[in-house]
Amino acid sequence: MSGWTAARAYPFRFQVGERTLASAVRSLPAYLYPFEDLIAGAPPPAPRGEGTVYRRVPQSRLKDLQAAAGGFLFYVRETYPNHYARMDGTFEDYGATMSSKTRSTLRRKARKFARETGGEMPDIREYRTPPELDEFHRLARDVSKTTYQERLLDSGLPEDDAFLANMRAEAAADRIRAYLIFDTERPVAYLYCPIEDGTVIYAYLGYVPEYGRHSVGSILQWDAMERLFAEARYRIFDFTPGDGQHKRQFATDAVRCADVVVLPATVPNRLLIASHRNFVRSVEGVGTALDRLGLKARIKGLLRR
Repeated sequence: MSGWTAARAYPFRFQVGERTLASAVRSLPAYLYPFEDLIAGAPPPAPRGEGTVYRRVPQSRLKDLQAAAGGFLFYVRETYPNHYARMDGTFEDYGATMSSKTRSTLRRKARKFARETGGEMPDIREYRTPPELDEFHRLARDVSKTTYQERLLDSGLPEDDAFLANMRAEAAADRIRAYLIFDTERPVAYLYCPIEDGTVIYAYLGYVPEYGRHSVGSILQWDAMERLFAEARYRIFDFTPGDGQHKRQFATDAVRCADVVVLPATVPNRLLIASHRNFVRSVEGVGTALDRLGLKARIKGLLRR
């Protein structure tokens, strides 16, 4: 959720693709820009004494944040768009923001997947209440275990007690929407969305790799959007920080953002930031060269195995 969170381990990962070669950790509080503040370009709060991790800072406010950081070390970790979809109209209005070809392709893929799994329409189920979410979590975890996000990035659907307790509490307050798509009785993709102040948040999406050719994640997202629009109670679907074809396809707008780490100006912190920045630049340089040679996608696929 947006706003401040308590200090927790923040890893500076030395990564090549999704492979982590080494990691250094600092315990830092984090501040995630609330979505409305992001859209409005509101000024950032000052960093805390032990440092701060800022998530999705509007790029228009980076100079303000750097000034507020004063004598701290200021490290722009990455920049990216935060995609989102406006939900103040009808589902038909939303669909009209996509090309007719995109809409036709989504419907065609849904019909084809339904035929291949023995139905007229894809078997997609929605989960809202605490008992329903317990069932969702059990089934979605089976999917999450197969994904490269969990195997390589440790970013699958969580299963710790704190997550489960929060999930049940939010479900009891009607602030969760979750979805599964099935092949017969086998779950093959999931989508988990908390709701905060009228904003639906794209928190976790995963699918069984062998079903990627069916675009089950896109089929599930399209169906979820239709269901959410039918409720007529939400303003925004927030696709959260980061880029990707899936987010671009289903979003209507985007804001340019940055993640920033602010640390006390100690010698170890200076060395950490300098080494991490140089490593990232080197990896990006190699990636650019491989892309020019047409080899980047192939090597990325090998690293995910």
